[in-house]
Amino acid sequence: MTTPTVARPNDGWVLVATILASSMAFLDQSAVNVILAVVQHELQASAAQLLWFVNGYLLMLASLILVRGACPCNLPGGGACLRRPTGADLGAA
Repeated sequence: MTTPTVARPNDGWVLVATILASSMAFLDQSAVNVILAVVQHELQASAAQLLWFVNGYLLMLASLILVRGACPCNLPGGGACLRRPTGADLGAA
């Protein structure tokens, strides 16, 4: 006997959110790569120093993303949640 699958109406939003987040990360890294030549010229930085610059920027960005994602849903902006859970979400009959 096979188990019937139930299509959830919000599955498409997960894909859209994932694609948008990936696109934003790509654009952010591209912007950093564009300014590397200016940073190197203005600060007379070596290649190793530029690597520290990029790694420091990405580490700071990743830490802020993790902190924001850990925020509970009742804060302004909703944290990682798009809506508050209801009784049906929690399995209440």
